[in-house]
Amino acid sequence: MITILQRFENMGRQGGLPSLGVALLLIALSALSAYYGWLSEDGDSMLRILGPNFIALSAAAGAMVFTIMGLKLLTQVDYGDPEDLFPSLHRDDFLRALKQEQRPLCVCTRCRIHLPAQFSTGGCPRCNSSVEYYEIASDEDAKMAASAIQ
Repeated sequence: MITILQRFENMGRQGGLPSLGVALLLIALSALSAYYGWLSEDGDSMLRILGPNFIALSAAAGAMVFTIMGLKLLTQVDYGDPEDLFPSLHRDDFLRALKQEQRPLCVCTRCRIHLPAQFSTGGCPRCNSSVEYYEIASDEDAKMAASAIQ
């Protein structure tokens, strides 16, 4: 079961539907096993009664796992590589952006990127640095960030 889950996870979003399909098959197996287990409760041996019920419970647990995995895979979002989303600016373009962009503005002096402060998480989205990451709200902040450019 773990191998199948790993294979679906490696497929990405395309693995969501097959995972939900396996979950539906396991639900059907669980229902049939439970029905068969209820039919055999007429005083037969304990193994004949517990066997189908154990299979029904196991199949239901497997169905829950595959359902959760399928829904997770179908709803996941690939945001892409941060270096492609936030390309580094040349030094002159970065300094120009410090002066011209609407404030408040967040910048990373290590990566030389800028983004609006509304989307800031407190660190650079490329290098995860919070030391070289500044919020620019005034001209003094812009001068401090300009002096810290690497």
